[in-house]
Amino acid sequence: NGGSRLPHSWEWQYAAQGGDNGRLYPWGSTKDSSKCPIFVSGSTFPGPEPVTKHSPAGDSPFGISDLVGNVWQYTDEFQ
Repeated sequence: NGGSRLPHSWEWQYAAQGGDNGRLYPWGSTKDSSKCPIFVSGSTFPGPEPVTKHSPAGDSPFGISDLVGNVWQYTDEFQ
């Protein structure tokens, strides 16, 4: 373990919203497909996108990138 751990789900949410509970996305409350991965059809993605592809435009107020993506985020709920 080395003192590390997965974030709690509320910590992940706080990091993504930047402390602003009114935000629906890290960049604000309006969906912008240029700042996140898009579905190809239905619920299908073409595959993982490169890290920071949507940065800095899609970053949270804390400057954290890649919080909205097509790779599942792991929190302590999945231990």
